[in-house]
Amino acid sequence: GSLNMVQAVVPHMISRKYGKIVNFSGGQGFPRDSAYGASKGAVDSWSMSLSKELLPLGIYVNLFLPPAAETNLGSKHLPPGFWDNIKKMTPLKRMCAPEEVARIIAFMVSDANSYMAAQLVKIDVS
Repeated sequence: GSLNMVQAVVPHMISRKYGKIVNFSGGQGFPRDSAYGASKGAVDSWSMSLSKELLPLGIYVNLFLPPAAETNLGSKHLPPGFWDNIKKMTPLKRMCAPEEVARIIAFMVSDANSYMAAQLVKIDVS
C-alpha cells in the first residue's frame, strides 16, 4: 500500500518541487506475526532511504508508528473487556484517541514542519 501510494503521488510532488509523505509502520516483534513484522520493518527501511532520495527534490518523507488506539477496526474480533484490560496497563489509564493521532499527522504534513525529514515518530506512553 505504501509503495503504491508513493508511486502515485511522487511524480506530482516532483513537478511541484514540494510534498510531504508520512508512511505508517509499527507492529513488529509480536509472536506468531513475523511476516507482518517483517513487512513493517521493510517499510521502515524503505522510508528512510526514500527520504534521502526525495528530500533534495523538496519532498519530505517521515514515518509514523501509531500507538494502540481504541477504534472499531478489529474490535468485533477482540474478547470482551480487551480494551479495559489494556487501559489498566497504561500510565494514562486510557487509549490514544484517533483525534490525537490526527493532530500529529497534521503537523507532519503541514508547513510548520519545515525541517523534519527521515524521522520515525512514535507516540506512546507505555
